[in-house]
Amino acid sequence: MNPGITYGFKVKARNSVGSSLDSAVIFILAAKEPDAPQNLQNIAAITNAYQVGLSWIDGFYNGASPVIDYQVSYTESTSNTYTVYSN
Repeated sequence: MNPGITYGFKVKARNSVGSSLDSAVIFILAAKEPDAPQNLQNIAAITNAYQVGLSWIDGFYNGASPVIDYQVSYTESTSNTYTVYSN
């Protein structure tokens, strides 16, 4: 399956005598990538020389699947190379 594509599904039962008619068809959108988080902000009350406080809100659309994690990346202001933060 490909993300963002709508697929139709139907089911048929079978036993030793033969097969049933098809069930009704249902259509399901395959999950896709979520929208980017919005409104990234520094929480000044938490940020100090040893830690950074970040907050954001979820993007509008979760991709039809719950968001289970976030990846935070950082860079020095003089560089365009980002490092993924790992805890």
